[in-house]
Amino acid sequence: MRRILFGMWVTLAGLTAAVALVGCGATGSGGGGLYGAPPAGGTTSPTATNVGTPTVATRQAVVAGKSMTILTDARGMTLYYLTADTATATACTYYCARTWSPLTTSATPTSGATLPGTLSTLTDANGPQVTYNGHPLYTSTYDRVPGDTRGEGSGGMWFVATPALAVLSGATVTAIPGY
Repeated sequence: MRRILFGMWVTLAGLTAAVALVGCGATGSGGGGLYGAPPAGGTTSPTATNVGTPTVATRQAVVAGKSMTILTDARGMTLYYLTADTATATACTYYCARTWSPLTTSATPTSGATLPGTLSTLTDANGPQVTYNGHPLYTSTYDRVPGDTRGEGSGGMWFVATPALAVLSGATVTAIPGY
C-alpha cells in the first residue's frame, strides 16, 4: 500500500512540476513571450501597472552589495529590465507579468531626474510600456519597499535598471519633445 501511495505522490509531483514549467515558459515557445499565451479572451497583461503619467526617478540603493544609483517608478520601487526583451517586443507578458509588472502609461513618460538616456514607450502585448534606452521597464513583486533590489540577477535575466543602461541593440531611441 505504501508503494502505491508513494508512486501516486511521485506521479502527482511530476505532473505539478510539468504544469509549473509550462506555465513559466520554460520552453520559451509560442507567441506569448517567455510565459506563454494570454488566458482565453485576454489581450493584455492582467497586471500591467498603468500609472497614468509615470515618473521615472533615481535613488541610491544597494545592488549586489554595491551602492549605486538606480531607476525607480513614481512610488520609489526599483525598475528592472529583462535581457530577453528586444527592441520591438517584450518577452515578459501575461503570466510573467504577475511577478514582473510592466511599467505602462497612457501618456508621455516623464522623468523626475535628469537622465543621460531616453524615456519612451513600446506598444506590445503589455500595452504602452515605458522604456529607457529601448529597454522595457518592470517592477518586481520580490521587492517589498522602495529601494529593495531583490530581483537583481533573477534567473540570470533580470537586472536593476540604472541611468547608465546602454541602448538596447536594434532600438531606435528618439527623444520625446520637451524631455
